[in-house]
Amino acid sequence: MLSNFSDTAILTKIRAMYGRRLMPEDYIELLHKQTVGDAAAYLKNETHYREVLSQVQENQIHRTRLEHLVQMEIYRQYQRLLGFQKGNNEFYFYILKDIEIRTLIRRIGLYSAGKEAFPETIASLPTYLEKRLSFDLIPLAKAKDFGEMLKVLERTEYEKILHPYLPASGERPDLTACELALKTFYFNDLFQKISQYYRGQTKKDLDSIFLTQLELLNVTTILRLKRFRHYSPREIQAQLLPSHSRLSEKLWRQMAEAPAPEDAMRILSTSSYTKYMDDKDFTYIEYKVDSIRYHLSKRFMSFTSSAPIGFASFMVLCNMERENIINIIEGIRYQVSPEEIEKLLIR
Repeated sequence: MLSNFSDTAILTKIRAMYGRRLMPEDYIELLHKQTVGDAAAYLKNETHYREVLSQVQENQIHRTRLEHLVQMEIYRQYQRLLGFQKGNNEFYFYILKDIEIRTLIRRIGLYSAGKEAFPETIASLPTYLEKRLSFDLIPLAKAKDFGEMLKVLERTEYEKILHPYLPASGERPDLTACELALKTFYFNDLFQKISQYYRGQTKKDLDSIFLTQLELLNVTTILRLKRFRHYSPREIQAQLLPSHSRLSEKLWRQMAEAPAPEDAMRILSTSSYTKYMDDKDFTYIEYKVDSIRYHLSKRFMSFTSSAPIGFASFMVLCNMERENIINIIEGIRYQVSPEEIEKLLIR
């Protein structure tokens, strides 16, 4: 268990970081910037992104580079919080596992698309976290196929997970199967760590945070596959994460059988998620899914006195802020009106 001192120190630091988040007036300013460079200048000069953007020439920065630096700030905040973690509590390292798995899924996606190593992808990797990861990022980026990637992953838990999906010579890996296997491992490991280190209300609240994440990943999968009419309900259900879920198998089956994404969301609105879906307006379905996680995390962030709950909530809110910034940057780049961009912001 964490010591009381460590617990208090982490929660105090989290609240201080949360106090520096982007506020409504910051989003208003960003929404009315005319260029990506203008948005970069505002983030650099007026927000907590000033340090990570300190070396940026805002009139020359590319949209992709700016988005990468915004992501880097989340990793920097995570590293600062790890400095307060004492003892052998492994719960806090779930973020590293998430980074590793996302990195591997992106890599497998290249192989699945028939692409070899791209040197420029190295720049998008979180190399500043490399000493904390269980595999080497540069050799991974240079691996030309799935087999070479497995060699890089030797002596890690990922090699055992992915080896069954090694494709035959000349064939491409099954990205969907690999992604499902990796995410299943992630959640199984995460819930095991929560059970190992926590009891009582803290365990209950952590389970709620991550069960919500798992359930909404399944909802997103259903919605995505519903857009492609050739997927049968059985095929959709086969791509869902194994259920630690609080929702019934009947409800998942009904959502998979729903004729359209909007119909699936209406079925979800009859569940415990109904309190997050009062307006029943499913025009922006992805927004609705993200909004549920945002409001749950904000509620925990506001009232918790538990460091792990504050930590988990804060990391969700950091990622939502990143998504908001990316939506604004993309909107500016493609000359979308501020009013339309604002509809996509999670607040």
